[in-house]
Amino acid sequence: MAAPFQLMQDGNLIRMVPRVSSANAPDRTADRTESVSLDEGSDSCDAVVISHVPYSDSGKLRGKRDNFMPSCSNENNYPDVIYSYTPARSGLHGIYADGETYWGSVSIRTDGNCPGASEIMCTRMGQYAVISLTQGVTYYMIVDGNNYSDGDYELRLTAASPCRADVELAAPGIVSGQTCFAGDDCPNGEGDEQFVRITVPAAGYWDFSLCDGEEWRAKIYLTRNCCEGTILASAIDGCPYHSLTGTSRPVLQSVYLQSGIYYLAIDGGTYRNCGPWTLDVRESADRPRPANDDCADAGVPASLPAVLSGNSTFATKDCDLLSGSTGEVWHSFILDEQANVVIERDNSYTSNVGAYTVLSTGCPCQNLITATDINYGSYASVWSTFLYFPNLPAGIYYYPVPGIGPYDQDGTYEVRIRTSRTWFVEMQSGDVEECLDNPQSALNDTDCNGGCRTTGNAMQHIELGQPVFGRSFTYMVQTYRRVDEDWYEFSLSDTSAVTITMNAEFAVHITVYDNVCSYSSYADNISSSPDGQMIFTTPCLRPGTYAVHMRPFWDMPMTDFKYYRFTAAETPCTWPCDVHMETGNIPEGEPVCLDNYEDEYNNGCDGYPSYYQNIECGQTIFGSSGAFRMNNYEVRDTDWYQFMVGSPSIISIKLLAEFDSWMLFSNYCPGCDGGMAEKSSRAGDTLSITMTCLEAGTYICAVYPESWHFLPCGANYRLWVTCEPCSPCPSLYQPGDFVETEPRCELYGSYYDTLNGGCNSNPPRFGTALHCGQSYFGKTGTWWSGGPQRDTDWLPITLDGNVTPTWCVKAQFPVLAAIVGPGPHNPCDSIQVYSNVAAGSACETVSVTTNGPLDAGTYWLFIAPDAFSGITCGLEYRAWITCEPCVPHRVTDLTIWYNGTDVVLNWSDSPDFAGTYSVYHANSFADLENGTMQLLAKKIASTKGDGKESFTHTGITDSAVKQYYIVVGECP
Repeated sequence: MAAPFQLMQDGNLIRMVPRVSSANAPDRTADRTESVSLDEGSDSCDAVVISHVPYSDSGKLRGKRDNFMPSCSNENNYPDVIYSYTPARSGLHGIYADGETYWGSVSIRTDGNCPGASEIMCTRMGQYAVISLTQGVTYYMIVDGNNYSDGDYELRLTAASPCRADVELAAPGIVSGQTCFAGDDCPNGEGDEQFVRITVPAAGYWDFSLCDGEEWRAKIYLTRNCCEGTILASAIDGCPYHSLTGTSRPVLQSVYLQSGIYYLAIDGGTYRNCGPWTLDVRESADRPRPANDDCADAGVPASLPAVLSGNSTFATKDCDLLSGSTGEVWHSFILDEQANVVIERDNSYTSNVGAYTVLSTGCPCQNLITATDINYGSYASVWSTFLYFPNLPAGIYYYPVPGIGPYDQDGTYEVRIRTSRTWFVEMQSGDVEECLDNPQSALNDTDCNGGCRTTGNAMQHIELGQPVFGRSFTYMVQTYRRVDEDWYEFSLSDTSAVTITMNAEFAVHITVYDNVCSYSSYADNISSSPDGQMIFTTPCLRPGTYAVHMRPFWDMPMTDFKYYRFTAAETPCTWPCDVHMETGNIPEGEPVCLDNYEDEYNNGCDGYPSYYQNIECGQTIFGSSGAFRMNNYEVRDTDWYQFMVGSPSIISIKLLAEFDSWMLFSNYCPGCDGGMAEKSSRAGDTLSITMTCLEAGTYICAVYPESWHFLPCGANYRLWVTCEPCSPCPSLYQPGDFVETEPRCELYGSYYDTLNGGCNSNPPRFGTALHCGQSYFGKTGTWWSGGPQRDTDWLPITLDGNVTPTWCVKAQFPVLAAIVGPGPHNPCDSIQVYSNVAAGSACETVSVTTNGPLDAGTYWLFIAPDAFSGITCGLEYRAWITCEPCVPHRVTDLTIWYNGTDVVLNWSDSPDFAGTYSVYHANSFADLENGTMQLLAKKIASTKGDGKESFTHTGITDSAVKQYYIVVGECP
């Protein structure tokens, strides 16, 4: 079971969310024929009530009714579960659902009784989504199955906490903090975050840079009211080099702000981790404005069509009616007569500039005209943001391009503006026409090419290379939009790819499937804009029968027929890379797989009886794999190898394949969830698994394609194993050590720590309490269970107060150590980090200590491997805790001088002292000796070695008194 979160090197915290690929989902065909009872919450009138947030629930979809089909689902024959939720306060909410496959969906609906008349959001399983919900309004959340997802599911709902600031800053300035254990109070990000309350003194451009935390993936975003406010600007780690910081850390550059209060969040970003940070806020240097920054300066192209380019970096804002805070630049064009206008934007992966979807008839934003057809994200062309403005009268028009001021990135862009004479796709001589039924047939599942949606799976057969002309439409059924789906089947006699060329009068979605209605897709989510051409090519397909599935987008209203024309043509099959046999390679020897192939050579854990192929250290295997059909089900050729380790060794296994591949390493058959390590790699990339200090024994390694259906048999790979002697430090146990009793982590495929997993266990589990001066002997490691896992140990210690603890660890593996403590409310929420977080190599002693004495209370001593894989379970560590009490001390380097009216005292600040100083004065030497003294000053704060401390005793007329002063460093 995946841990809720894991502490990483330098204090990073990663939240682990296990997922299982749809390729590994078990076949449920037989299960669906059984008679099963309905559980509570499965009917449309019996929603499970969510009474509070944060909320989480899990269960099984199997046995529930199929009541609904969310708009983002393409399945309508799988079960769903309904939840209802009425927020106690308005604000942002985060929703996440996951299950046995990525392809399920979650729909949020409202208006009226269950299940609500209006859908306001739809998201796929495995995707984290943020939505704003209103206090007192009831919402219905439908968790819907799809393909294999009628099994286990999990649903989580969170809400934004009231706005609070962790740090305050009056700009300009620099502040620091630590997000680890700060708590995830805002759904805008997926990790723990801290908010900086920033006072901007005057209107102008400001720069925000994260100058620290190089070891963790950070995100920053700026709002007016914590996570409840609109995000004014944001950036995430991994951006290009920034001139402001000289690093690749997140930066918001030249953000124009009015004077006032703002909140900047430092968040864990997409990988939900954390770490220390330092934020630098300063006024921006003068930046050159784009030449067409003002609407009045927009250039007029000589004629249409025209390709216009520019740079929108540091644009200012002319039009408040446009969303965003980054400003805009302007282009204009003139129509001599009424025309349809098409504007296409470069939306390639290299472009950093967004797109507006309006035109203006006057500067800067008079009479805004919104495009009637808008489409984003086509993979067919660089010109993938498509805007259509029909029947524009003659005149001058202005088009805004968004600015890119918050980022020090390349703000270059291109815009193509053209007129469109016609919007129609016409049938041409030689085209094969779609079989045409009455449109009503689409409503009653009798469409002649409705495919897997119709009775009998009706498909229209086409020949490769033959152009096809057809029509489509959308329609409403109650509150749901339905689409006319057209299915065309074709056959391949040899291994080949297929290229689809499509022209359509509407935005179209195309998928190439096998035609047995098991929904194994070979090219998916390919979309096209109207008035344009889409071309895409499938991966290599083995001989067989396939289907082209064509439909409009679900949310596209089409009041009349619209037409399309496409051709499917055979294309030579090419592999992403060439892996060939080299001198010294050992042939796998297994026959090349084919349909209904029974592997009796190296089927390993996937077969009964099981067969393994032996491999020795230093050998390289040259083999092949692929995917095939077994009784009309998709099957992968998995190759299992077995090798012996005679003494403790470092084992490295590497794989180079012509296909996207997975590799599993274990010492037993782990099934679908388990083992010691598992990794994936893209075709042509070398995949490597290294295990540290494996003990003597027999181990197994499996090689298999990532996909169950993309890969024709005969795709090659090379697998090689190297072994090095392992010489860990000898057994670390010493007499008198407290010995951990936790089971060895890898003994179970889904091992879960119920002894001392701390806040990584649910419910939290902490080991036996240690005391100052005690030592501890334990074992830990990493394993695979739905993802890479590691065994973390949390040991409680209770301190009486005014002691400085030091936690020392020596291990046979790279280790991580820290001293942490419970949060202020829920112990495992906003965990406090009291020490540095130290990482050490194998056999190296590392120590962490707090920054001065701790108050009385209970704290946690933390130990973990510093990686999530490659550390064999059962490796040893020994740790010990020492506590240094705080003892008041008399300052010995005190200097005193008298200036005629004042006595001035100076002394050095102790570099390891974190308390305060007190100044005492006596009237005579005798009083000084017997302790008869007057307290002159108390709680002079230490600067911990940063310089001199001083105190001035004013109004002194007798210079002799300068002999009778003492300064004492006192405990906190």
